[in-house]
Amino acid sequence: MEYFRKQDAFISQMLELYLLGKIGKDFAPYMKWKMGKRLFSRAQAYAMMQVASTIQEKMFDDPNADKDILACIEGIDGELTSILPILP
Repeated sequence: MEYFRKQDAFISQMLELYLLGKIGKDFAPYMKWKMGKRLFSRAQAYAMMQVASTIQEKMFDDPNADKDILACIEGIDGELTSILPILP
């Protein structure tokens, strides 16, 4: 059960950062899905993965990068990769 509490806290933090504008609108389809809206398309997933990759590259080289935002972007990228086979 502890795992699920941590997962829920992580997702809540991710949504909060998104709503505060700290995670870009490029991830809107993913965030809307996390808020209970419809699942996004495979094309949208690939576009979001490309954005995530670009952001991660920049943040890895920046010692002052916000570690919470980086963790969220990594989480998004990982989940997008995992669910690609089921996307329309």
